Amino acid sequence: MTNDPIKASLGLSEEELEHTYNPPDFQPLYKAIEQSNPRFKELPTAQKMLALALVMNGKSEAVPNLWRILYKREIPKIEDFLQAEFIGQDLASHIFPAWRTDMYKIFQPESAVDEWILTGAIGIGKSSAAMLAHFYNLYRVTSLRQPQNTMGTQATKPMNLQLMTVTKIKAESTMLEGIRTLLEVCPGFQLVNGKKDFPEFVSEDYEHIVPYYEDQKHGAMRICFPNKVNIAAGSQNFHALGEDLFGCALDE
Repeated sequence: MTNDPIKASLGLSEEELEHTYNPPDFQPLYKAIEQSNPRFKELPTAQKMLALALVMNGKSEAVPNLWRILYKREIPKIEDFLQAEFIGQDLASHIFPAWRTDMYKIFQPESAVDEWILTGAIGIGKSSAAMLAHFYNLYRVTSLRQPQNTMGTQATKPMNLQLMTVTKIKAESTMLEGIRTLLEVCPGFQLVNGKKDFPEFVSEDYEHIVPYYEDQKHGAMRICFPNKVNIAAGSQNFHALGEDLFGCALDE
């Protein structure tokens, strides 16, 4: 345990602090947050380091509103997200209990699950559950102030949620359409005309709403969010070539 009474009262050990501060991606994230969050930049260095350590170790609840360091909006727990407020009454009331229980476990803070395979008979909600899981992950990623820096990838590279099935056309007409429906229902997202409208959602009054637009180039539909976060559809490996993925759904 740490000898510092403040750190000890916040539940941080010296081992946790060392594990947080030493990785090479800590300083780039620290500097990126300073640039995007003026109030954070004004704090003394020791307080900034400690605040970021709390957030990165899943202990942001120790200080009220500390989540604002990394996030533009507060992330609901998965139990709350799977309610009508976020996904609509129709879908919220038709999630199979087994899939709901699985998602409760998968998205716990201590969970290390990075792959979820759903099998079973036709009509038990496998595809819908998969889309919900990825939609929750999309909500979390688009809430980050600096998604690339936070997740340890290059700030200039796009980050995609890739939706894959037997043909690209099928992926767009079924999987991508399912995500579009969720985006329309969820109050945390707003459809806009294009990237030029993104600055309207930068202020603290509106940053809890994430804008998006639909882009179609070279016959490919893509849904685009700020910070180069996208949703794309495909059926072949090369459809995701050269871009970082924060999620991928494969539907047979």
